[in-house]
Amino acid sequence: MNRATAIHMTTIHMTRRVFGAAGLALVLATSASFAQQPQTVRVRGEARACGLWFSAHPLDVLVAPEVTRGTVPATEIERHLGRRVRVAGLPCASRRVETKGGGLMLFVTLADHSGLVECVLFPDAYRRLASSVRGEIVSIEGRVDETLGAFTVTAERATAFGAGESFIEADRARGSARGAA
Repeated sequence: MNRATAIHMTTIHMTRRVFGAAGLALVLATSASFAQQPQTVRVRGEARACGLWFSAHPLDVLVAPEVTRGTVPATEIERHLGRRVRVAGLPCASRRVETKGGGLMLFVTLADHSGLVECVLFPDAYRRLASSVRGEIVSIEGRVDETLGAFTVTAERATAFGAGESFIEADRARGSARGAA
């Protein structure tokens, strides 16, 4: 049994237990039409619905291969301490922080095929690049630094790829909509 089949069977089982036969019929009808969608639509839908993807990794279907060519995988960041690197991935978490001087900086976590890489945009970089880290896929260039055993990429350049908002922004928008209801 492949991964997609196992996930589908688990979804069917859990839906039947939680929502009964009517819920199961709805899921089966929806999943049949969903399976006919292009892979990019499925991956976006999966990621926005639950924060995970099952059909394919977003880096494989949402951007051209050139976007990730020459990037350093997240698991190899520490080998590049003190050097400039380029990383690419899905922005899966972010946190904006106000500095003591009143400026804003941003911490963003990118997920690639190998794992997670932490990136930081200090106030000057944040002013220049904040809009560039709002894509579905983001490429960040910068220097690898280490503080208290944690390795980060200090952003100097950033580019957003993919259509629409990042998955983080979509999650925040859904949370706001739920809170307003």
